[in-house]
Amino acid sequence: MPPYPYAVFLARQFMIYVAHDWHWFRLRRFHERLVRVYTTPDAPDSKDRLWLCQLLVAFALGASIGGHDPTSHVRRPGSAPPETPIQVSAVSSVASHVPGAEVSGPSATPSTSANIPGVEYLEQALGLLKIPYEEASVEHIETLNMVALCSYGLNRQQTTYMYAGVSARMCNMLQLHLAASSRDCGPVERENRKRVWWTTFCIDRMASTQMGVLPALHIDQADLTYPASDGLAREDMAEFADPDYLTARIQLTVIQADAVGSGDADTDDTPALGRLTAWKAALPVHMAVPFHAGMAASEDDTAVLRSLANLHLRYNHCVILLLRPRLLRQIASIVANDAPNEDSPAREKTLRQNLNHICLDAARSSLNMLFDLRACGLLTHLGFMENMHLFSSLVVLCLAKLINTRRPHSFPADPRDDVAYDTGRDLMQDMAAAGSLAARGHLRMLADVEALARSIAAVDGDAAVDVRVEQRDADDWIALLFDENLADPF
Repeated sequence: MPPYPYAVFLARQFMIYVAHDWHWFRLRRFHERLVRVYTTPDAPDSKDRLWLCQLLVAFALGASIGGHDPTSHVRRPGSAPPETPIQVSAVSSVASHVPGAEVSGPSATPSTSANIPGVEYLEQALGLLKIPYEEASVEHIETLNMVALCSYGLNRQQTTYMYAGVSARMCNMLQLHLAASSRDCGPVERENRKRVWWTTFCIDRMASTQMGVLPALHIDQADLTYPASDGLAREDMAEFADPDYLTARIQLTVIQADAVGSGDADTDDTPALGRLTAWKAALPVHMAVPFHAGMAASEDDTAVLRSLANLHLRYNHCVILLLRPRLLRQIASIVANDAPNEDSPAREKTLRQNLNHICLDAARSSLNMLFDLRACGLLTHLGFMENMHLFSSLVVLCLAKLINTRRPHSFPADPRDDVAYDTGRDLMQDMAAAGSLAARGHLRMLADVEALARSIAAVDGDAAVDVRVEQRDADDWIALLFDENLADPF
C-alpha cells in the first residue's frame, strides 16, 4: 500500500477523472474507510480482503492517471503511521492477514509491467480478489466493475469483457434489475443498488460494443427508474454524485449502442443522429454547455467539470463513429477513381454536405475541449479515453482535408483546422513521451492515415490512386480502413 499522503492523492485522482462518470461505490463511505484503514491498525477494514481489493483498484486507476510514485511500497494498512514512508520490512504480516498480496520495493522482484503506472496496484488487487459464486454481494459487483474499467484503460478488451460479464451475472443473481429486490433496504442502499445496476449495464455495453459481441444485460430487463436523489436525507446525498450525470451517461450509452448497429454508409443514420441531437437538447441547464477553459474551477468542482467534459467528449465521439463511415466511403470512392455523381438530387448533395459538416464540427469541438482541459490542468497524459477522443478527432480532420483536396467544398474549410491538427498531434506525441501506450499506437495509426493523404494528394488530375493502407481504430470499429478492393469501410 502507498504512504497515506500518496494514497489520498491517488484517491483524489480517481475521484476527479472517473468517479462521477458512473457510480462505483458510496463516496462518503469510501473516504471514511480509506482514512480508517490507515489510522486504525486493528480496524476490521484493515483485514477486509474485498475492501482492500477495491481500494487497490482505485489506487491503480488513480496511478494510471497521475503516474508513478517511486517512494510507495506495499504494506499492510495500519502497520505504520500515515506520515512514515513505508519500508519493505513493514509488510511481513501481510501474507497472514491479506492472502495474495505482494511486496514491492528494492528487494522485490520487478514486475514485467512495472513501467505501466497503476499495473502493480492492479496485480496486488487481483491477488486479493476471490469471486464468490455462491455468496455474491453488491460490493463484489462494484469491485468487478472497477477492475473492468482498469482493464479497459489497459486496452485489454477480452479481459474487460470477461470481468463485465461476471459482474452482470452477479447483478442477475441479486436481481438488482428489479426494484422489488431492494424493497427492504434503506433509502441509501436502495439508491446504491440501483446505480450499481445502471453502471454495470453501461460497462457491459462498453465492453461488448468494443468486442463486437452480444451484451449480457438489456435495458428492457429492468424496471428501475433513473438515478435520483429523491428520498435521500441531506446528509446522505454526500454518498452519491449528481444523478443527472449518470442518467445522461446511461441514455447516451443506449443511443451509442444503437448507433454502432447502424454505423454503415448504406444505412440511414439520420434517426440515430436525431436521437443524439435530442439527447443533447434535453440536457439539464448545468450540463448543456460543453466544457471550456473559461469555466471557473475551484478545488471542489474539478470533478464535476471533468465529468462534464467527459460527457460532451463522449457525445462527440458517438457522432463521429456514426458518421465517419460516410467519410471512409467518400475516401474509397476517391481511391477507386469513381467520378462524383453530378446527377444526384440537390437534396442528397445537401444532406451529404450537412452530415460531413456535423462530423467535422464534432471533431473540432472535441479537440477544443481537450486543449482547454490541458490549459486547466485537467488533462491526463496517460488516459486511454483522452487518447481515443484525440485520435478519432485528428483522423476526421485529416480525412476531411483529404476529401476537400479532391472534391472541393465537401467540407467547410477553416484555416484553424491545420493549427488544431498540428497542436493535437503534438499533444499526442507528448502523451506518448509520458508513457502512454495508447498514444504510441495511435501515432502509428495516424501516420498510416497521413501516408494515405499524401499519396492521394500527389496524384494528378483524374489518375487512379494505387494505395492500400491498413489501420485499426482504437475502438476496433475499423477492422481495415481499406480492404483489397476498397469496398467496405468499417
